[in-house]
Amino acid sequence: MVALDPISAELCAGGIGGACGVFIGQPFDFIKVRLQSLGTAYTGPFDCLRKTIRHEGILGVYRGILPPVLNSFVLNAIMFGGFGHGHAVVEGKPWSRATKSFLAGSYAGLISVSALVPFDLVKCQMQVDRAGGRAATFRNSSDCARAILRAEGIAGMYRGSLVTVARDSPTTGAYFVAYEALEHHLPRLSPALVGEPATFFAGGLSGMLAWLLAYPLDTVKTHLQALPLSSRPNERTIEHAVRTIHARHGAAFFFRGLGTCLMRAFPVNSVTFVVYKRLRGLLA
Repeated sequence: MVALDPISAELCAGGIGGACGVFIGQPFDFIKVRLQSLGTAYTGPFDCLRKTIRHEGILGVYRGILPPVLNSFVLNAIMFGGFGHGHAVVEGKPWSRATKSFLAGSYAGLISVSALVPFDLVKCQMQVDRAGGRAATFRNSSDCARAILRAEGIAGMYRGSLVTVARDSPTTGAYFVAYEALEHHLPRLSPALVGEPATFFAGGLSGMLAWLLAYPLDTVKTHLQALPLSSRPNERTIEHAVRTIHARHGAAFFFRGLGTCLMRAFPVNSVTFVVYKRLRGLLA
């Protein structure tokens, strides 16, 4: 296999690892989005799953899968590549490894937003479409993207950008710091947690931590991106979203669907890091 330069290896390995991880986690993400965006339509994750299968079939939970798979490839390529580049920039600084990793990770989270938001918007619109047995508004993801462009222009594809930056930049920094610390310390707990098992558990646990930190802002982002195309501009602000969620459902709703999200986060990030490290070793 042809060896790549370090940044190219990070891009390829991160992209493929992320795409594999998101496919594993799609059913959990589907349920999370519906719980966050459709209020009291479901009593919980199992009720959401049952009603989805009843109205849309077993493959309903994979509705809108194409945007997140493509998005995850691009996003993780940028994120892992950005992390590698960020680390190269701060490598000579007299700071701790954790500080360097946090800054490199925050930079990676920031630059990945431009690739994330349009895909995430289409995914959210597709996942709330047909909810509760309603007739489908969009034929597929491409039709959804065209409808958004017709209704709101190119700026409409970036609805939720500001809250996504606030969600992703610091939590991506925390994500990489946690991963490196766990991968270093887990082998001390058990001889079984050496090598790939350490990568697997460090990836899963760091993903859960990152989502726990990010979740309230993720609820706001999902609310904004799941609003119908007919919604008014003043309804698409962060302040309006926070007020609306709190008034309708109370403060606890900002954590609605968190359990499902954490169940998804472990396998997604475990698979992402295992595939990433294997491929990086082959490509670099």
